[in-house]
This record gives sequence, structure tokens and C-alpha cells, in this order.
Amino acid sequence: METVVDRMAKKGWDEEKTNQLNYILYHKRLHFLRPQTLAKLVFWCALLLCIAGNLIVSVALVPAFWVIPDWALFFILVLVGLCFGALFDILIKDIELLDPKHHIIGGLFLPVLGIIFMYIMVNLSNKFSHIANIPLFVEHSAIFVSLVYVIAFMAPYGWTMRRIYLQG
Repeated sequence: METVVDRMAKKGWDEEKTNQLNYILYHKRLHFLRPQTLAKLVFWCALLLCIAGNLIVSVALVPAFWVIPDWALFFILVLVGLCFGALFDILIKDIELLDPKHHIIGGLFLPVLGIIFMYIMVNLSNKFSHIANIPLFVEHSAIFVSLVYVIAFMAPYGWTMRRIYLQG
């Protein structure tokens, strides 16, 4: 793999400047500027943002769990899941220097957390509707709601991974 120093030498930088650049990038305490390190940092930040986004979505949908019938709720879950999944997919696929293990981590870790967050929120919503004993409230299957959301969330990412690994 061609380094930054090699590219600068090809662009006509003199040897003194390329040696100085090499020293700054690889011998001083600026190891965090290496592309692989930055790619990993961006990946973990994107993963944390997606975890926070999943938590926020599951909490924000609690009022919808109370009053919206199943068919409308599933439509909303699919739309929200596809939107957040597309955002996650865009963030991850543009990081070129990721190892396949990072894709596996993202592909396994996020669905599990999404299922857990949705399951907890739907169960809390159902318990609240029983406690409040108001006929307006609708009860939903926590497992089915969680699975619908996670499948919609992971669909764009799965489609991209399928396309990448089948082509290359």
C-alpha cells in the first residue's frame, strides 16, 4: 500500500520535505493520523451513534405503541428502520479501510441491541397500558415488533454487504 510520503514524493516534493513528513507522521506521537487508525475510530463512532439512535428511536416510539394499530405501527417501524439503516449503511460503507471483522461486528452487534431496546420498550408500553387500564391503548407483540424493526434496520446494510462480497 502506498504511503502518504510516497505520494508526496511522486508529486515532486524534495527529499528533505518527504523525510520531514515521514518523521512527523510515523516517528512522532501522531500515530493516530494513520488512515487505518482513523478508519477504526470513525467506525466505532458510527457504531456508537447507531446504538444511541436505536435507543432514541425505541424510546420515541413508545407513544406510538399505545395508540397505533399493528398494521400502521409496522409500516412506521419499517420506514424508520429503513431510514436509520440507510444512514448506518452510508456511514459504514464509505470507510474503505475496514477489516471484514468490523463488518461482522456491525452486522451482529447492532441487530442484537436493536432487538433488546425495542423489546424492552414494547414490554414497558404494554405494562403501562395494563396499569393505566384505558381502553384506548393497544397491546403489541414485543418480539414481532422488535424483529420487524431490526430486519428493516439491517436491510440496507445487508444489501450492501451482499453486493460487495458477491462482486469481490
